[in-house]
Amino acid sequence: MKSDWLRVTKQRKCPVCSHGDWCGITSDGKVARCMRVESAHPSNGGWIHRLSDPVPVYVPKTRPPPQRRSFAELVAQLRRITTPAMIEQHADELGVSADMLDAMTAAWCPAQDAWAFPMWSGSGSIVGVRLRNVAGEKWAITGSKEGLFWPFGEPPEDGVLYVCEGPTDTTAAATLGLWAVGRPSCTGATEHLRELCRRMRAKRIVIIGDNDPAKQRPDGSFWYPGREGALALCRDMAMPPSFSGVVIVSFRASCPLTPGVRHQMAPAISPPANAKAISAPTMRWVRRGDASVTQTVLSLTS
Repeated sequence: MKSDWLRVTKQRKCPVCSHGDWCGITSDGKVARCMRVESAHPSNGGWIHRLSDPVPVYVPKTRPPPQRRSFAELVAQLRRITTPAMIEQHADELGVSADMLDAMTAAWCPAQDAWAFPMWSGSGSIVGVRLRNVAGEKWAITGSKEGLFWPFGEPPEDGVLYVCEGPTDTTAAATLGLWAVGRPSCTGATEHLRELCRRMRAKRIVIIGDNDPAKQRPDGSFWYPGREGALALCRDMAMPPSFSGVVIVSFRASCPLTPGVRHQMAPAISPPANAKAISAPTMRWVRRGDASVTQTVLSLTS
């Protein structure tokens, strides 16, 4: 008598692979057609197994994980195709030093038609890559984690580290001879920054925050990303006793941090003697006699 083929179910699983779908078994329970485990008897896309014979052990096929290049390898590859002339041209476009742009490990990424800047952990490894095209649009390569933009360099005697936002502002600060590091945003990479300050024994940080226009929240209230991000960083920077404090300097959005503008501001890194406190809740200082730039300075000491 010929047996009929029955589909396996979750209640009556395949006796070969133990799955409850795709396979079949005869109504008399003597033969199975397994779609996963091979035998010497192929049948309708699967394999026939007589259940009176020893049942083979099912070993699921696993796909090897995709071989991804590390971000360090990617940056190294892009650096090999980035010529000194390309660095010099882009440095000229940004108004920064070509040597400092090169120190930022900047590289041209032809596949994205954008410049690539590695993002570093506080311990000194590349954790992601930020891209920036000629229009100033910014995004990160898939899989990137937020890190710091860091041109390296030895700390100065005063141990003052200037914290900027973004790779190009950081390059501009370094061009002016400042010991500088960049955050990926007004709130990002705080843990990496804290680790870097400890590792490099920074004594003080100067946060150069963007004086962004107000943004509206869904509830109708307003917030200032650059200013509030800088203040949040102050609160989050739990540093050792040798760390003397934080200074926040905020500029108008219309005055980007470029050498042509930034050198005018060097005297105001510390609160000037003729500063006038105008609003305690916002903790701002406005420098008198400076019509071109509004400067915000907050000094915190431990």
